[in-house]
Amino acid sequence: MLAKAFVTLFAVAELCLGATGALLDNRDASTTLSSQLSSAFTSSYWIWIPESNPLQAPPEDIALRKTFTSPSGKTATDATAVITADNVFVLFVNGQPIGSSVGVNLNWQTAYKYSIALNATTNTFAVRATNQQDVGPGGSGPAGLLAAFEVHYSDGSSDIFTTDSSWKAIELIPWNFQLAEYNDSAWGSASTIDKYGSGPWASEVIVQPTQPSNVSLSNAQWIWARNTDSKQVAFRRQASPPSGKVAIQANIIVSADSDFELFLNGQLIGSAPNSPGMWAYPQRFDAVALNTHLNVFAVSASHDSSRGTNTPGFIAAIQTMYNDQSSDILYTDSTWLAVGPPPAGFEAVGADDSNWVGASSAGLFNVAPWNGNVLVVDALQASLANTNATDPNSPYPSNLPAPSGSSPGVGPPGFGRPNHALSISPNLLACFVLFGFHILA
Repeated sequence: MLAKAFVTLFAVAELCLGATGALLDNRDASTTLSSQLSSAFTSSYWIWIPESNPLQAPPEDIALRKTFTSPSGKTATDATAVITADNVFVLFVNGQPIGSSVGVNLNWQTAYKYSIALNATTNTFAVRATNQQDVGPGGSGPAGLLAAFEVHYSDGSSDIFTTDSSWKAIELIPWNFQLAEYNDSAWGSASTIDKYGSGPWASEVIVQPTQPSNVSLSNAQWIWARNTDSKQVAFRRQASPPSGKVAIQANIIVSADSDFELFLNGQLIGSAPNSPGMWAYPQRFDAVALNTHLNVFAVSASHDSSRGTNTPGFIAAIQTMYNDQSSDILYTDSTWLAVGPPPAGFEAVGADDSNWVGASSAGLFNVAPWNGNVLVVDALQASLANTNATDPNSPYPSNLPAPSGSSPGVGPPGFGRPNHALSISPNLLACFVLFGFHILA
């Protein structure tokens, strides 16, 4: 098969993921698959929309969906996914972006493994897949999506499903196709092309270990706006890749004393859970798709001494991954622009920040009054925390471990299966509904 260009990946990532970051730590650094999942993956089908000759499909973007319902009496907790596409994919589960493939030549040979927290009963898996123009003669070429999913239940059992004709597919992609509530009843069935091991792909797909995030807050500074008594402040920071590099995705850790909303290129990524003391639990957002050359990070931070310390502050570390597998980390410091209160539209890419000034730094991560007493948790875990602590005088939520100043806010070294069973709680439902409202806004 001819090598293919990678430009479309970034268009896909910008259109699909935009700047909407996954709420889960979903990348899996290991390549080990269960025997059942490995067997299922090598028995799955390459699928696509019906084409007269799918091995000579035109350059195009398509959407595919499958809704999986747990058997009666079973409670789903999480899933392991292994997925690839000719040429690139962006995977969503229940409307949340999970990850995307890297746009390099022959990238279909690399399958990616993800661990994904699930709803208890019904889960919607959606993929935006792109067939790119051949580099050599241009024009048409083979197209396909290949994937297998192992759904784990609370009783220790599991089920497997793969890409086959039970998936639905469409060429004209609706803007909200990835949302669980989207009605796909008018979509047609996906067309099976070849089984794994057959066709132009043969058996050349390998499972690629995803790089674990090593981003830390230890070199970040607590910042706030200068010369303001405002309890709410806006921050902005533009970031461009070094010459010759292309930005792919970001791993982000962020916190504020007391609340924050994080935006990327004008789109909401996430916010602090509504619980006292959450400054001590910085939120992490991994595999956030970036624009290729310019990205604008914006934050609205607010301070409420009843929910934090007596000192306002915002802190973040943003690791940018590039197309050559290198990375760098952007920390909060006085190069961030700040103003209080936030003007309307401050998060937009083209917002006028010419009158903003550099932020005021209170010092590094471990400066008083925070003293490095933080514990990085994933956003889902924090969203499930109780809104009231067991001890009314405790500043920390009872569902999260107490933070310790002995650790510099470093996240886990890899991403395995979540260790918490997940059912539809009111807090979680509200989290998804709120996220949906931001998408629709």
